[in-house]
Amino acid sequence: MPTTLVMLVMAFRALARGDIRAHRQAMARTYVGACVVAGLFTLLPSRYLGQLVWGQWLGWL
Repeated sequence: MPTTLVMLVMAFRALARGDIRAHRQAMARTYVGACVVAGLFTLLPSRYLGQLVWGQWLGWL
């Protein structure tokens, strides 16, 4: 959460300066980072989807 807020502040500062390239990069990093973090938490072995994925592939859950 703090990382997302920092990246959003950086993105909007770049936009206010007129630096569209930096804004676009910050927003892309925020989006990818949020997807990766959410995906990792979703696929934890203790979660339902994680049990389905890792239990089928590894057979130990």
